[in-house]
Amino acid sequence: MQSDFQDVCIARASQMEKPHIWQLLQLHLRDLSKDASNGRVYAYKYFDHYWCEPTREPLLFRLDGTVIGFALINGWSASGQITDKSMAEFFILHEYRRSGFGTYVAKEIIGQRKGQWEIPVLHNNRPAQFFWRSVVLSLNGHLTEVVAGNENRWSGPIFRFVIR
Repeated sequence: MQSDFQDVCIARASQMEKPHIWQLLQLHLRDLSKDASNGRVYAYKYFDHYWCEPTREPLLFRLDGTVIGFALINGWSASGQITDKSMAEFFILHEYRRSGFGTYVAKEIIGQRKGQWEIPVLHNNRPAQFFWRSVVLSLNGHLTEVVAGNENRWSGPIFRFVIR
């Protein structure tokens, strides 16, 4: 399967690619919602900020040129502790899940960005908790801790680790 990963491209989304991320974000938020009605448009307060603030990064993932997912990275700390990078959103289209692409992309993104990381996961998103625990534990030699959100800033586990 490793040979398939060389065909994965992770790149900062341009202004022209913004609609791709918006469309994927809607799928992602619908997955997370208890009210998964197809016609609903979900708001995302800081979406436009990802293209104009230097501490935010919108990333698109492609496989052989086809968009398969996205990530939004910022510097907000769910724990309230000092944090350089935070995985605000991460999404792989359903047909590409359980193929190793998500793990590969997550490790590539994290490995290329040094500093204190946080990955907050919603308390009711068990698949994401399992996924991120697996990814973080596979980052050899990095200090890892899981802290509980305090319910005011975040509700769920927060994976904290340092990339040097």
